[in-house]
Amino acid sequence: MKKCICLLAVFLMGCSPGVSSSGSGSGICLSLQEQTLAQLHLPAQQSRTPVVAAWLTADSLSDMLSGATELAFRQAVREELTWLADKGFTDVFVQVRSNGDAYYASRVYPRAAAWTQTFDPLAVLLEENRDTGLHIHAWINPYRCQTVKQMEEVPDTYSTRSWTQAGEDAIVQVSGRWFLNPGDGEAQELILTGAEELLTGYALAGLHIDDYFYPTTEPEFDAAAFGASQSEKLADWRTEQVNQLVAGLYALTHSAGLIFSISPRGDPAASARLLYADPETWCSQPGYCDWILPQLYYGFAHETCGFAEMLELWQGMLRTDQVRLIPGICTYKVGQADSWAGSGRLEWIRERNIPAREAAAVLDAGLEGVAVYSSASTRTLDKAEMEALEQQLYRFTQEQP
Repeated sequence: MKKCICLLAVFLMGCSPGVSSSGSGSGICLSLQEQTLAQLHLPAQQSRTPVVAAWLTADSLSDMLSGATELAFRQAVREELTWLADKGFTDVFVQVRSNGDAYYASRVYPRAAAWTQTFDPLAVLLEENRDTGLHIHAWINPYRCQTVKQMEEVPDTYSTRSWTQAGEDAIVQVSGRWFLNPGDGEAQELILTGAEELLTGYALAGLHIDDYFYPTTEPEFDAAAFGASQSEKLADWRTEQVNQLVAGLYALTHSAGLIFSISPRGDPAASARLLYADPETWCSQPGYCDWILPQLYYGFAHETCGFAEMLELWQGMLRTDQVRLIPGICTYKVGQADSWAGSGRLEWIRERNIPAREAAAVLDAGLEGVAVYSSASTRTLDKAEMEALEQQLYRFTQEQP
């Protein structure tokens, strides 16, 4: 069944996306005509307030929740958020759905396995954030679901479980894990419904998705949906499915007056070829995202994707003032060999202060934001590395006019 989302109704009426049936096919039909965007009164220029963001993973939430009372969880969350604020961070992407599960009160996704308590982890986190004043963004993985074994424990009252039992095209198994089918209308509707309950149920700054899109390039993955579409090129059709969902999430987030952001792979060519993501379009046309945070998790000496070169590449891709480029850097590679870096394999072992130097390069490029992956690995940096990075992070908020 083909699901058609009316963006105008989403924005102007503040309701759930309207759905209509129009025969066989797949995907979400999203109207992005220029006149529609004008009617929706989208902002021509975003706020240029500096952004220093961190990613707080579901693994970190799971660790905080494991065996914890509500009081203990509150204390752990308060400590984490206070530390981030003290180090100069302004925004946090909190991973509240990573594998078809939820760390918040959801009607459409089952609880994360680590969340066995009666309190709502996201609600508690937002309450504890009142004193720190960080901007909290809900970070979701739209398509990835549980492993085959994990899915057997999901109650059949949830769509993902019932679809697996019925052999529906909405969910597909790849290498022992289930994934929502990007080209299936019911799957896309479920993703949008899950996003809507977050955006309307919690006092958030925005919604964030990361770099997981199509899980495979194999034609069999979505052969039925592609055949029904009567499209000629599989790659183009898959890219269109991803863009339709991205535009739908953007529309829902804007209907709530919040920020929609994406952190695609750092190599846009690989992202397009392997995942059917379309960061070039997202960077150059309004209607897809507010912030784009490419994962530039490379050293300066990376043989094929050096940090400086990739930063320049992404700057060249940005062609609209309605999208902000906020490069992502990492701390988890510090002291580790980078097996994908070729001749730069040992750079993170031999060189010091790479994250700090990369943050400085972002500033020198004239950009007004940076994001760090992840909060957990950043907290493990030694004192000298942390002080060097902290000095650069503070420059974003202290040196901006």
